[in-house]
Amino acid sequence: MTDQQDNSEDKFFDIRMMRPIAVKDKTAKLTYTLQHGESFEVNGKKIFFTKPNNISLFVSIAHKELQNAKKLFEDFITIKLSEESPIEFKENENSKLYDYFERIQTAIISIYTAVEALSNVAIPTDFKLEKINTKKVKEIWDKESIERWLPTSEKLADIVPDILKVESPKKLQLWTNFKKLEEIRNDIIHQKTTTEDSKKVDTLFLRKLLDKNIFNIAESGFAIIQYYCLKDKSHSFFPFGFGEVEIKPIEVEDFGNYFALVEDNPNRKNKKQNK
Repeated sequence: MTDQQDNSEDKFFDIRMMRPIAVKDKTAKLTYTLQHGESFEVNGKKIFFTKPNNISLFVSIAHKELQNAKKLFEDFITIKLSEESPIEFKENENSKLYDYFERIQTAIISIYTAVEALSNVAIPTDFKLEKINTKKVKEIWDKESIERWLPTSEKLADIVPDILKVESPKKLQLWTNFKKLEEIRNDIIHQKTTTEDSKKVDTLFLRKLLDKNIFNIAESGFAIIQYYCLKDKSHSFFPFGFGEVEIKPIEVEDFGNYFALVEDNPNRKNKKQNK
């Protein structure tokens, strides 16, 4: 783990980083702020970097692509939709239309992936869920089973609120749009053939992408992440960028018994690393 200064304006700070860890040395009466580090060996070379928050990476992708999609929609598609019916995208306009489809689908898939990841990291490793199946038999689901088999909306609506002791977001106005987001994402990822002809791909979801409400639907993903980040400001795996963050220090008797100074890049300060 490397040192990170508390000042968010520090040039080494990036909103996509993992949240830092604070360690309070009760003997020295000092608090150390540490940042997660990652180390790999690739093609015989050691690589070290500050660990990113993968939820944040997908949020960042989604934000950029959503802005690009909005611009294309406003500058190009809105004008076409204002024309008298029927509307035709001519051959020389197809490339711009396809650019829009790329952008909006990337945004939808990315923000949904971020929400799904957040719902998974919110579940403790030792968590167990009791469910009564259709045969009236009680089943015990562990974290891995929940992550793999339960829909993200079910985790967000029932399991995560129970873990964090907060109200379910399904009572909020954003929930309707989030369910639509989940449906469209599934349509994109799980391509199907039409019921009328198994040789034709069902592309009806493209119609939804041309509805101006698609942006409210996509933004519901950001809203659901913000909802949970504000409900649990100190969760170490939640991303930056969704409001105030609280870092709760881990108390130790003597910092030196848990961490050791190691050699670092001479252009930067020494770092402290887990023993």
